[in-house]
Amino acid sequence: MGIVTVGNYSYISLNIHADIIENHAEEVLGALNTFEAAHPELEITNWQIDIRYGSYQTWPYIYGIWVSHRPKK
Repeated sequence: MGIVTVGNYSYISLNIHADIIENHAEEVLGALNTFEAAHPELEITNWQIDIRYGSYQTWPYIYGIWVSHRPKK
């Protein structure tokens, strides 16, 4: 899992070939939990899955998670 951070934004790389999105909730939430544990000084304010679909009738691919955060007060 690679993480790139610029200012108040981070991208957590996951690279999951998803069959059914809901089957990967634990991996997505686990990555967010790992990010929070590694950065206790930050508060996550928003996040969004970076997911893309191939051609017709192909499984989706979860590339990563876009995370917005700010310093904890």
